[in-house]
Amino acid sequence: MGYLMAAFSIASVVGIPFGLFLATKFSWHVPFLFIGIVGIVIIPFLIRYIPPMTAHLTHNAGKEKNRFQILEKIFSNKRYRIALALSGFLMLGHFLLVPFLTPFMEFNVGFTKDQIQYIYIVGGILTLISAPISGKIADNVGKLKVYIWSAILSLLPVFLITNMPVIAFYYVLIVTGFWFLISNTRGISASAMVSNVVPPQLRGSFMSLNSSMQQLFTGIASSITGYIIVSDKITHKISHYNWAGYLSMAVLLFCIYLGVKLGEKSTAV
Repeated sequence: MGYLMAAFSIASVVGIPFGLFLATKFSWHVPFLFIGIVGIVIIPFLIRYIPPMTAHLTHNAGKEKNRFQILEKIFSNKRYRIALALSGFLMLGHFLLVPFLTPFMEFNVGFTKDQIQYIYIVGGILTLISAPISGKIADNVGKLKVYIWSAILSLLPVFLITNMPVIAFYYVLIVTGFWFLISNTRGISASAMVSNVVPPQLRGSFMSLNSSMQQLFTGIASSITGYIIVSDKITHKISHYNWAGYLSMAVLLFCIYLGVKLGEKSTAV
């Protein structure tokens, strides 16, 4: 799981700075067009190299083909519901900060767009290096233990980022780099816990639903932050970003509770 999630780190190192470059150089439409083109290009590689992996379904042939039956089976299981809630609220807690991180750093802390891209580059490199290590630690020490500690430690950079004064850029890189690193560790351990909740014959349906929950709560987080944040029409400085930070911290504390409950259910099973 750690190696797999390292792909997100590569996307941060390469994708976000490159997207900012395209948007600045041409238009904000161009990064989206580029993503669409890349999506088309990789389709034949997906067909060629990604195996179907249907062998685990042969013993369950003919059962639960109805999508509503599958949804009913998933939502009727308390352990599955806790796992979905954990994934969703983790996205909520994380993306309460993400949409306004760049404008806050630009208009409140005083950095240029060229400087801000290094936040994502440094954070991406740190998570790329640490992702496989985090996965091994979670396997050896215990996924729940690593998740709890990383979730607790992630509260500190959330507070520092959302209450950041005008300060030296190297300090910003240290704080945001640690935020990326510890959030990635938290995400890896949580994903490993969630993916092990269901049996193989339900895993595809469950993880697809889990992905939908993550997207839903990401959108909810952006909407909530949009209502909280106020932007000055002249200076473009944003206010109440610290409110978003406090809400994020509260959500992440709730996620620790959900992780413990999921761990208890796992032990019971």
